[in-house]
Amino acid sequence: MRIAFVMPWHIHQGRGGGAELQAWYFACEMARRSISVSYICQSANEKRGREMVDGVEVWWLKPSGKFQWMDLNKYYKTLCLVQPDIVIQRMSAASSWPIACYCRDHRKTFVWICADDDAPFAWMHIRKYLRYQKIRSFKALLFLGNALMNDLCRRKAMPWVNVAFTQHASQAENLLRQFGLKSERITSGHPRPLERIAPRQLFANRTLIWIANLSPRKRPELFVELARRLASKGYRCQMIGSRDDSEYRNTLLKNVPGNLEILGKLSPDEVNRRLSQASVLVNTSDTGGEGFPNTFVQAWLRGVPVVTLGINPDQLIEAKELGAVCSDLDEAVNQLEYLLNNEHSYIRTSDRCFQFAVENHTLQRVVKNFTNCFVPEPPGIPVEVPE
Repeated sequence: MRIAFVMPWHIHQGRGGGAELQAWYFACEMARRSISVSYICQSANEKRGREMVDGVEVWWLKPSGKFQWMDLNKYYKTLCLVQPDIVIQRMSAASSWPIACYCRDHRKTFVWICADDDAPFAWMHIRKYLRYQKIRSFKALLFLGNALMNDLCRRKAMPWVNVAFTQHASQAENLLRQFGLKSERITSGHPRPLERIAPRQLFANRTLIWIANLSPRKRPELFVELARRLASKGYRCQMIGSRDDSEYRNTLLKNVPGNLEILGKLSPDEVNRRLSQASVLVNTSDTGGEGFPNTFVQAWLRGVPVVTLGINPDQLIEAKELGAVCSDLDEAVNQLEYLLNNEHSYIRTSDRCFQFAVENHTLQRVVKNFTNCFVPEPPGIPVEVPE
């Protein structure tokens, strides 16, 4: 059996996000299980062709530029060279269409994994674009058309998906409603840390950490304000993340409080090192399109509770008592004050986070559950494929 992942970027080149990180984790774990694994992606530098990386055959492709749908044949050609039995895509993009064509033409298995809450919707790219952009210029209209073309490619591809995975119940319901696809459940998996700092020490550190890219939908300004409100209470605040838009970044980070340390973009290993010493992970993202944040799993595996201002997949945080869900900054301040001023309560919460993550979110457990969910059989012919 030969497996190929098709993704936009490779996390080791500093491009992409949680989807790319999870795809690479999965690829490496499968390779460790003596499965033949390829990873097909665009190169953010001058790399081209193939090379072996951590036991995975990586195929580096030329980037597509702004209009991905105009340059899809490179994926089909590469898949024909690799000849995988199973093709896995952990996201949804225009490149879903050449994957579907390959699997249709060669009677192979197309496995699609939902990466965020927008992906189950038929008009995903338009939905995302209109959420944060206003049509006020010809350029904006042009990119709206680009989003339309990407979505049309996706709509042609989705009927050919043989096995679909979603991260939580809401994604599963929307995927069934939008595309008629039933799905298995999958969660994010991460390597288990080699050591865990004692909860009592985490409590004593009194450090709040925020990890995301500095985009409007992550609402980093809320964490800046949270740090300002806590400046007189002895809490250290750390913000990890960056953004290419220097004007937005400079405006956001102007006159930050003295207790807020801006760390910028860090490597995954450095992010985990910082997170392992934090008392609480704070998430301020809005509820549109986020999915299941990787940072939640990374925090829980280290016994770090999560305080979130919205994101709460399957209501896990409340149901499993893994932190706190807050409606606004006032409530977040109160929850943080309670958590970090009650040592015994904090230690119990930290232990619950660690135990829950070990039982559900280690990379080995998630990959094992994933591979047990489907049998690699050639696909049947769908009843109807949209024009």
